[in-house]
Amino acid sequence: MSAHVSFEELDDYLHGGMPDADAEQLEERLFAAAAIGEDHDPQFLDNLQRRATWLAAEGQFGESYTGAEVAALLARETNIHRIDLTSSGDVELTMWKPDTKRVVVHLEVDLREYEQVEVAAYTPGVSEAIMTFRGVQCDPVDGSIYAVCMEPLARMALTAGKLHWKVTGQRSGQREQVAEYATLVTK
Repeated sequence: MSAHVSFEELDDYLHGGMPDADAEQLEERLFAAAAIGEDHDPQFLDNLQRRATWLAAEGQFGESYTGAEVAALLARETNIHRIDLTSSGDVELTMWKPDTKRVVVHLEVDLREYEQVEVAAYTPGVSEAIMTFRGVQCDPVDGSIYAVCMEPLARMALTAGKLHWKVTGQRSGQREQVAEYATLVTK
């Protein structure tokens, strides 16, 4: 059994973009390889290290930020586009400037009473999420969600057409839908 894992597979696994069955198979491959001491592909490890170092330096590990962290980011960097989703429902977003480096998305919802928060994106008429962000943390001050994304990733995710976003969390042992948005970026 080969443990070779592509960067794309690892990214999908880490960010919830992989179906549960595929994630379980990936975990089984990695644990089986570790159990028998299988050598790792040095090119993969080198690529992973270089990309992970760059992503970490760009502040891309961790999808949850606080309002204070976002304010500090906005104060020290230019070319950031901020999107504020202040109420549930349909939201038309304008395309950001071409020189944008990062996109900050702020979901104004109070999640302080919730655990295991997830934000999932769906395309209209499809019941399975196209991407799910699990373990999302809220700002401890106001309970809202702040996500920061590199511009190319935000463009791929947000400009693919109309998206339905569902925010869910667990409270008192029950999963609840807390908010729902529909976004469409206009050119």
